[in-house]
Amino acid sequence: MAENKLFSWIPFYQELAEKLLEYKDKREDLVQFVYSLGDCSNFIKKDDGSEVEDIDPFTAFAIFNRQIGDAKRVKIAKSFKDYFSVIAEVPDDFLGIPVMNNQRSTFFFRQTSSEQIPLLWDLFEAELNDNISKLIVTFDSLQKFQGIKWNLTIGMYWIRPYSYMPLNELSRNYLTKIGVDVFKETDINGQNYLSLLDTIKKKIENNEIEEKHIPEISHVAFEKSEGRKYYYAGFSFGGKDSQLDRFMKDGVWEGSGNKTVNTLIQKVKIGDVLILKSSSVRGTKTPNPIPFIKISAVGIVQSAVKLIDNSDHYGFYVRYIKVEPKRDFDGNQFGKYRQTLHLCNDKEVIDFVNPIIEQSMIPEKVNKYGDILRLKKNIILQGAPGTGKTYNTAALALVLCGVKDGEKFSVIEEDINKEYVMDYSKHDIVMKRYEQMRYDKKNNPDGQIGFCTFHQSMDYEDFVEGIKPVKPDEGELYYKVESGIFRIMCKNASNPKQVKQEKSLDLAFDDLIQDIVDGEVKTIPLKNGGMSNLLSVSPQLTIKWETANHELDVNCVSKERLLKLCESFDSKEDFETMTNINKAIRKEIGGCNASYYWAVAHYLLETIDIDCYDVIPQNYVLIIDEINRGNVSKIFGELITLLEADKRIGGDHPIRVTLPYSKESFGVPSNLYIIGTMNTTDRSVGNIDYAVRRRFAFATLKADKELVMQYSIPLAVELFEAVESFIKKHQIDMDFEDLMVGHSYFFAKDENELELKWQYEILPLLNEYVKDGIINAKAINSDVTVADFLLA
Repeated sequence: MAENKLFSWIPFYQELAEKLLEYKDKREDLVQFVYSLGDCSNFIKKDDGSEVEDIDPFTAFAIFNRQIGDAKRVKIAKSFKDYFSVIAEVPDDFLGIPVMNNQRSTFFFRQTSSEQIPLLWDLFEAELNDNISKLIVTFDSLQKFQGIKWNLTIGMYWIRPYSYMPLNELSRNYLTKIGVDVFKETDINGQNYLSLLDTIKKKIENNEIEEKHIPEISHVAFEKSEGRKYYYAGFSFGGKDSQLDRFMKDGVWEGSGNKTVNTLIQKVKIGDVLILKSSSVRGTKTPNPIPFIKISAVGIVQSAVKLIDNSDHYGFYVRYIKVEPKRDFDGNQFGKYRQTLHLCNDKEVIDFVNPIIEQSMIPEKVNKYGDILRLKKNIILQGAPGTGKTYNTAALALVLCGVKDGEKFSVIEEDINKEYVMDYSKHDIVMKRYEQMRYDKKNNPDGQIGFCTFHQSMDYEDFVEGIKPVKPDEGELYYKVESGIFRIMCKNASNPKQVKQEKSLDLAFDDLIQDIVDGEVKTIPLKNGGMSNLLSVSPQLTIKWETANHELDVNCVSKERLLKLCESFDSKEDFETMTNINKAIRKEIGGCNASYYWAVAHYLLETIDIDCYDVIPQNYVLIIDEINRGNVSKIFGELITLLEADKRIGGDHPIRVTLPYSKESFGVPSNLYIIGTMNTTDRSVGNIDYAVRRRFAFATLKADKELVMQYSIPLAVELFEAVESFIKKHQIDMDFEDLMVGHSYFFAKDENELELKWQYEILPLLNEYVKDGIINAKAINSDVTVADFLLA
């Protein structure tokens, strides 16, 4: 299986554009190549079915940017790569690429091709050479031709995606939603288009919109479009062993090789929603067993490529979001719900799925570190500068403290209470929530996250407890025992805040359904003081009554209508004070058996009243930055043993010690987690000894080129690869991952910013490596530019 790369198409498209420009004056060769692709070029024909004699570069790109399925697109792109000797890899995804309609995929009309095609080549060349004046003139000249208006911006985006925005319908609608006014079709001209691009780029630069570059805007516009489709997908091949864990881990879904499923897979588009489900039957020992499906995860389809060579297993990459707890839905209404892949048109399921897919995922590696920490209790994130230790530490601390993606939180900023939504994919949001939860002696003494930095003069008295002098406003100087950050966080974790979580009416209804099926609830109180007849559950998961003749009443109580009713009457008292329940209830939800709805609503609200709060124990986190810069054994002293998971209070072998100054009994609670960070390139400090090492898990953060590709300019990717090659060539006795300059050093909005990062961050770091003897090379002159380094 290929490695999942987001926006992996960009380097390939940009390089192919450069190669294609060389054919401006030898277009006969280009036409010959296009027709060598066979069926792929059938759309480029004259009205009589004969071949055309000329072609433009945008139409050449359209050959693999049409509605033909991603597997075919990859195959055609491979042919382009081979013919044009493109160095960049064939794309693994086509995120954010608008495609042409198969019925109209050329950028020229046959009747006007002789005039239109040269202009298209001129526009193509002007765009690649940044000749803005010629671009505007040519753009305007092309507007007189039929059907070219919005489509022209799509072709321009293909070849320079960071600079030009595609103005297809989905993108125009999304730009309007995020506050960017798009001109009307009648106002299309080069100057208006460039002004619009300037507006978009300024909003990105000023962080006025969430997206970091134009391809991401185009991708999100598609993801959030109303035209997406929803698909149920199974876990296994041919109904054998479950593949759920592998699918979630690798971010993929693969079909069974069944021809019917393969045909449907070809219809799945990027941005469609995949719903991972399993099917079962509840109440098999009852007269009316209930089939249901259980939804374990939902995800957004990232590609639709053939995953396994030389086989008939097709599938796609998927960005998954786990559903916890798993959610059950009625299985009767889905027809062939056991089928490996099929369309989902059920509104109840779609309404459940949509809020989930609007949330961002917690990064996979943060989840992985969280699993390690829950087991080990202590972890050290190590890596070279710029590999994301600060972000990952903050995100990991929030995950451990129970902060969920998508939850709302408020922050006081400039005396204004501002509301935010937690999003683990956005660094600024992560840090706002982190700062809000960080311990502060004065402003947040109960904070769940503590922070300190180790240094060479740090000792036990600073970290655990020590005797400190106190100079009062009046009287003589005296000394008192003062707790350090470690003891403070242990104390907070030993007396955690108790958070009450309200049980939702939605969940209470589900619980009642299960209780009725299990026979634990048979009747419920009625408004008149009596008890209902025997309750039962329909195959549609509605609540029904038996009549006096022991038959099922035609009336029922559905969750959807009950929740709507409780939007207006949301407390037990509201229902108890109703004088005319028929009038009050039917006014809200229409015709129904009001007595039934009153009884179920009152019962659920009373249940919530009695058992509505779950006390959730809180986790606490202590972050130790630059942990290797201090003498860890000296700083922790005799408490180093207490860090082990089984030695914690609440562990299998809890240990307490008497502190030397306060003489108090002390232990480390199990709900306190320790996260250390360590710069692996720093040789100016000592290594952590084995006694400390065996009590910590170690995770190495590596420089990630994919993030540079996703969040920076193409030149930054080239610089990343050049620095990578330089270090590998000259490294001596350290692992490459400990030396490679982190990806954050390469994030830049333009070439000027990248040049500044090179001159003042990356180049000095490389020269430090040379000076310290970490790599065996000559120092790089300070006047060497990015271009010079790439040519070296």
